[in-house]
Amino acid sequence: MNAHVERLAELVRARMHELGWTQGSLAAETRRLDETGRGISHRTISNMTSAARDTYSGRSCRLVERALHWPTGAITAILQGEDVELPTLSEASSIELVAVRAELEDLRSSLQRLSAQVDRLTEIVRAAL
Repeated sequence: MNAHVERLAELVRARMHELGWTQGSLAAETRRLDETGRGISHRTISNMTSAARDTYSGRSCRLVERALHWPTGAITAILQGEDVELPTLSEASSIELVAVRAELEDLRSSLQRLSAQVDRLTEIVRAAL
């Protein structure tokens, strides 16, 4: 295999080690992240960590990138020999924390709107009785 495929395998294994994950752990995380719940097969992950293949589907790349806290497009760029700066886990955690906080604020706003609607509907029902 070429050097870029080997580099990807090394980077994936290194991040899995940082996370304390096995191939099964990575597969489980991709299932958790996948809207369909299918995730990436253990075989695909094994191929990726052993440099057995030089191409992967866009879906596989996106799910593995999300699971490893890498930017979108990182795997394709690595396989093409590009120099990709991968965030450390603490950097990725900080970025994700900001996103989670924003999502939480959106959920709070939605909950407040729903609560107000329930209150209005409750008043209507009480008035009708």
